[in-house]
Amino acid sequence: MVLIIYQLQAIAAIIMIKLGDVINRNDGVGDFGEWIAKFELVARLQGVENLESVMPLFLSGGAFVVYDGLADGTKREYSELKRALEKVSIG
Repeated sequence: MVLIIYQLQAIAAIIMIKLGDVINRNDGVGDFGEWIAKFELVARLQGVENLESVMPLFLSGGAFVVYDGLADGTKREYSELKRALEKVSIG
């Protein structure tokens, strides 16, 4: 019984994590694969469904400049947005 309570507490702690608490801003430099995996994991745990709307809030510097220059259709389609940012990521 105690083990179940600890497991439930751990799950509750994970659910309460905010995106901004564990995801650094992406400036286009570094391991994009690692960053996007963490972004998607935390977003999924938080029940975020519109990743294309949330992602720009975590972009800065060159990554945000690239995002800002993308066509509106690319910005609205998460898989296209992800692919475009991955192409220009340095690292």
